[in-house]
Amino acid sequence: MDYLPFDDRLTPLYFSQELAVKIPAAKLLVADKGGHAHSQTMTEEFNRVVIDYIMQQQRQFASG
Repeated sequence: MDYLPFDDRLTPLYFSQELAVKIPAAKLLVADKGGHAHSQTMTEEFNRVVIDYIMQQQRQFASG
């Protein structure tokens, strides 16, 4: 999973889009804002999305 903000000026969205196309089963999520330090500027949102993704992966792994 790649979770990045739309307004990241250091790592433009098109970099992540290209990676997501080339990595099998990749999941690209884009936030509206947060800048390059999204995990620090939008901590609650970032943590919620990442934890939800991890829990989803754990459920899929456990079921089969």
